[in-house]
Amino acid sequence: MTKVFLVLGMVAALSARFGPAWGLFPIALMLVAFVVFHLWWLPHHYGINGLTAEPKEKYYEFRGWNRRP
Repeated sequence: MTKVFLVLGMVAALSARFGPAWGLFPIALMLVAFVVFHLWWLPHHYGINGLTAEPKEKYYEFRGWNRRP
């Protein structure tokens, strides 16, 4: 919950100081990072679908989890 308040405070401060476009910049930056990681990095480097986490075995290995029983 602390992260939410920190991000909201940062967005509000940027928006108040530099205008609404700069307030939206951190949100757009996080969205770009999400898209790059889930739609490019995971499939190309680990062979995992970034939206469905399939195949499950590779996803579990990536996360360091034990296989399902």
